[in-house]
Amino acid sequence: TVKGALLTNLLFVLGIFLSQWAA
Repeated sequence: TVKGALLTNLLFVLGIFLSQWAA
């Protein structure tokens, strides 16, 4: 679903953001 895709994308971007911030 579109909502599921957006949620997955959001979590993916958030994961990258946290990785960058932690580094």
